Amino acid sequence: MANLQLANERPGERLGKILAYLLSAPVMAFVLILVVTFTYLDKTNHNLLWALVALCFVSFFPLAAYLIPQFLKATKGNRKIQRRTSFIVSLVSFALGALILWLGNAPRLLIIIALCYVATVYSLAFVNLFYKASGHTSGVAGPAVIYLFLYGPKALPVLFLIPLIMWARIKEKEHSLGQTIA
Repeated sequence: MANLQLANERPGERLGKILAYLLSAPVMAFVLILVVTFTYLDKTNHNLLWALVALCFVSFFPLAAYLIPQFLKATKGNRKIQRRTSFIVSLVSFALGALILWLGNAPRLLIIIALCYVATVYSLAFVNLFYKASGHTSGVAGPAVIYLFLYGPKALPVLFLIPLIMWARIKEKEHSLGQTIA
């Protein structure tokens, strides 16, 4: 995720950057877990505690991996290091979160969501060995599929976020069309 310095950007690039932040995988995970928790799970303290655990490992820790390198002198402005750092933290955080949720007998739906993020980020890490695929696009597409599975046709409008994030990443000059499709 690029630095959010908007003053010198054209309007399309500025909007692309803002959308990239708002539709980043950790933000989408945050919204998904909250929506699922408050619409699908019983609102017991037990389930709310597990939702908080899921939020930490699937949203907060990966979000910190996006943000912290931007403030460190060693990595500031170095997109390759920032990208690698966020992937490594996400790989570890998603897997550890899924394991903790599973071992703790958390609600099955939260475990499934965490496992979906594990599968996505490991697949992206593999693809990115050969080709630069967009983590933002998969970070929107994954939750969109989960919403469709859980809520059916009512969730169809969420699919419009996929071309929106693709446009944003292309406008930001972070990806080509092919990289957002991969």
